[in-house]
Amino acid sequence: MPTGPWEKRQVLMVVKAYPNPEDEYGEACCTAGVDDDDNWIRIWPIPFRDLRPDQKFKKWQWITATVRKSNDPRPESHELQPDTIVLGDVVDTKRAWTKRLAVLAPHYVKSVEELQEMQKNGAQTMGTIRPREVLAFVIEERDDPNWKAVQAAQLNQQGLFTAPKLALERIPYKFSYRFTCDDDKCKTIHKLQILDWEVAEAYRSWRAKYGPDGWEAAMHLKFSQELPGKDLIFNLGNYIKYPARFGIVGIVYPPKPAQPDDS
Repeated sequence: MPTGPWEKRQVLMVVKAYPNPEDEYGEACCTAGVDDDDNWIRIWPIPFRDLRPDQKFKKWQWITATVRKSNDPRPESHELQPDTIVLGDVVDTKRAWTKRLAVLAPHYVKSVEELQEMQKNGAQTMGTIRPREVLAFVIEERDDPNWKAVQAAQLNQQGLFTAPKLALERIPYKFSYRFTCDDDKCKTIHKLQILDWEVAEAYRSWRAKYGPDGWEAAMHLKFSQELPGKDLIFNLGNYIKYPARFGIVGIVYPPKPAQPDDS
């Protein structure tokens, strides 16, 4: 698929995944957001850790940048000129995340299956769901806890052109949610991997704070108990190599709406 023309766009960055090795930049992360026309836009690759401090955007921050449709066949996929990033306002969480939820409102689907059908028809490969029930937060050791040789080589080649920084850690665990969809037609218990950078950083932080015997309990307290008690929302995106498979690319957790007083 040919690339599109370069153009300046405004995008509210909603998704930021943990970085992975990548040929051109050594490492890069997949990001996504909603543009000012309410369209999902996936932006990959971004060499996030190599951006200047005044270009490192937060989740839920507007950016202006020069982007174009990439040759990735997924309709939302774009590439970006990193040097053009200009930071804008951060959308706040006031009034129970009203502004943030309004951004996601046009993008809800009832089930993973509905989004898979859209992907199959070439319509879209990103969407937002509210799980009906979160059954488990799952922690599993990876079969390959270290970078493969080709991945390590990709990471090592970045040092020729970038400032020194800490080596990119291979997270030795996979984190997933098991949940049901908020759709009576869906009878499947889904298990989707969480790709959100926030979860990887929680592991790194709590491993350092609580040690090898305490980090797992801290993860479960946050992701098994605290977040399912909120109005938990998943932003989903598919894998380019496995188009029918989706992952949780972003977690959103506003407070639950106030219940009417029946007294």
